[in-house]
Amino acid sequence: MTAADRYRGGDGGLYGGGRNEPPPGLLALATAETAKIAPLDEQGKPALDGKIGLVSLSMSNATMEFSVFKQLADADTDKSAHVCIVECAQGGQAMAQWVDSQGRAWTEADRWLASAHVSPAQVQVIWVKLANVRPTGTLEEHGKKLQRDTSTLLQNAQQRFPKLRIA
Repeated sequence: MTAADRYRGGDGGLYGGGRNEPPPGLLALATAETAKIAPLDEQGKPALDGKIGLVSLSMSNATMEFSVFKQLADADTDKSAHVCIVECAQGGQAMAQWVDSQGRAWTEADRWLASAHVSPAQVQVIWVKLANVRPTGTLEEHGKKLQRDTSTLLQNAQQRFPKLRIA
């Protein structure tokens, strides 16, 4: 969709107005946070032999995408050996399950991180792809609920991963 296109009153682009590039302020913040990413030990302190955890928090169909990404990235000789990619996307775990900070989705994510030998303090990047199952109401109502749920998920992630920089 372009800025001129409309769907139920909304315009196109990831950032509205037909724009798919982040606004300058957001790009500057993301660039600054990205520059802070460095290998960390299990307690989250800088370490030359540390890890940079990159984790997926997602639902079932995203596991197909992320598993291919992980396979390609892990085989890439240009990928830093410090980057540890952990797939925590799970079947049957849509947005509502990730909103519950004590729910099964987070318990499983903790288990998968532990099995990959990545501590929560080493996770600095998360890949999120979630949706609400069978949304009801208008597009605007659903959009607002998705926005609230996404904010809650990100707050949960920040609490769980104290060194989180980019989502």
